[in-house]
Amino acid sequence: MQRMTSAKMKAALAGAMVFAATGAAMAQPGDYANYADVVSGLGDALYAAYPPGEPNRLIIVQRNGIIRVVDNGVLQANAFLSLGSTTAGTTVAQNRITPTGGTVRIDTNGNVVASGGTVYTVSRANEQGLLGLAFDPDYATNRRFYVYYTAPRGNWQVTSATTATDRSQTVVARYTTSANPNIANTAEERILTFNQPFWNHNGGCMQIGSDGLLYITTGDGGSGNDPNNAALDLRSTISGSANVDSWMGKILRIDIRTTTGYTVPASNPFVGQSQLGDPCRPEVYCYGLRNPWRFSFDRLTNDLWIADVGQDLWEEINFAPSPTRGAGFNWGWRAREGSVNTANSASPFSNANAVDPVYVYPHSTTQAGGGAYLSTQTGISVTGGYVYRGSAIPGWRGRYFFADFGTARIWSFRYINGQRVDFQDHTSQLTGPSGTISQIASFGETPTGELLIVQLNGRVRQIVPQTLANTSQFVASDIAQDTGDPGTNGVVNEGDYNLFFNSFFLENYVESWPADIANSAGDVSPQYATGVVGGGPNGVIDEGDYNAFFNNFFLF
Repeated sequence: MQRMTSAKMKAALAGAMVFAATGAAMAQPGDYANYADVVSGLGDALYAAYPPGEPNRLIIVQRNGIIRVVDNGVLQANAFLSLGSTTAGTTVAQNRITPTGGTVRIDTNGNVVASGGTVYTVSRANEQGLLGLAFDPDYATNRRFYVYYTAPRGNWQVTSATTATDRSQTVVARYTTSANPNIANTAEERILTFNQPFWNHNGGCMQIGSDGLLYITTGDGGSGNDPNNAALDLRSTISGSANVDSWMGKILRIDIRTTTGYTVPASNPFVGQSQLGDPCRPEVYCYGLRNPWRFSFDRLTNDLWIADVGQDLWEEINFAPSPTRGAGFNWGWRAREGSVNTANSASPFSNANAVDPVYVYPHSTTQAGGGAYLSTQTGISVTGGYVYRGSAIPGWRGRYFFADFGTARIWSFRYINGQRVDFQDHTSQLTGPSGTISQIASFGETPTGELLIVQLNGRVRQIVPQTLANTSQFVASDIAQDTGDPGTNGVVNEGDYNLFFNSFFLENYVESWPADIANSAGDVSPQYATGVVGGGPNGVIDEGDYNAFFNNFFLF
């Protein structure tokens, strides 16, 4: 095949630069990432958010009932809020376990301590606890924020995390921050409560929409396969009797711009509607979810993204574009899991209008079904994230990031014109200064749109850019000394670029030539990483090699 002349190479290079500027999938300097530790040593870290207008104050939710503050990079000694009482003889109703009898208190690690000093450690096998946090859109003036947690009903007490777990309730409560921005007032206003039939599938994510309303996810009530068919049940009453199931397996939307309590927005999709002859619950925004563990709004487009944890087979990502953002959508559970019908598809509630997920991945690569959404990636419990809108890593803008809690893999893709494209696995490149990432409970956003990773094992980390010029993974001499370079002089110059550019664009890049580029340790793009199908260094000239060479040529 004819090789490019220097003039043609320069023209092609100009075209490549235009290609990069248009936002296509070619990596640019700074498209490689790593992470930096923000804080560690927290018990059961579950979520993190910045209060509106306070870019230097990070609020971190711990599942054990404690909220902490990192102020200007320093973890504060005192809790922002502790949901358990420290008063002797008072029931610690907000915690998942409460000892029977005697006096109880909360220690600094969030454990329940009984009289005589017996410590009842919160079980991580239990999905209950403090699960969500959202700041009022007018927080700068009214200092109000909201928490979502599970609690025993009334003052009922249990002796362990596994006994009588059907006696819990979900609470959404309003608090205020004191004159000290790092300490909340202890007065609580419960604005929404409903009973839970089981201990698992509690949802718990809350976000403020661009409309100023509070959106709340709820799980289907727990157990397995939604035995009460709650996720598809919209009825607030059945023949005049209250129906608790209609709170579950939903996203709720309420207006919290009231002095106390909340009101139901008149624009909610089921206001004044009925199901099977009974009135629908007006707070419901969308339904048919199993355990929507983290959802988000794209801060640029206001599109809605929901990660829904599957049962035995499929994990799914749901998407609804602005401006309707999924109002009234049925996401299908329990009549189907992912995009596959289940044995419950002939439920008493119509499932004909169920909305397809934009992405599913299986628990096993041998699973059948999934159609066009099937992925070769596997996992067991999806953790939803955000569309990246930061500026530190320009090539990531517009990518939706999510993870799997069980495998600790981090992925992203773009969603363009109704199609999922450019799927990437970022796991191997996020290997920062303190070991690998694990137990990814949530993502978070900084005020400027950079991404946080919140780990249940107590760490909060921020994804940061990393250029090839600052990493030892790439060895310039692997290319500079290539025998195809007429100079073979150890310098990355036009001869090396011409050789590589021709190989990448004019050759069939499944061929193994030249091996010392294709096998270079600089082949670091995550979708071509070692251990990934089609990955490198693998003797194949592919995108990973090109990214490495392109960055090296212009940064050195």
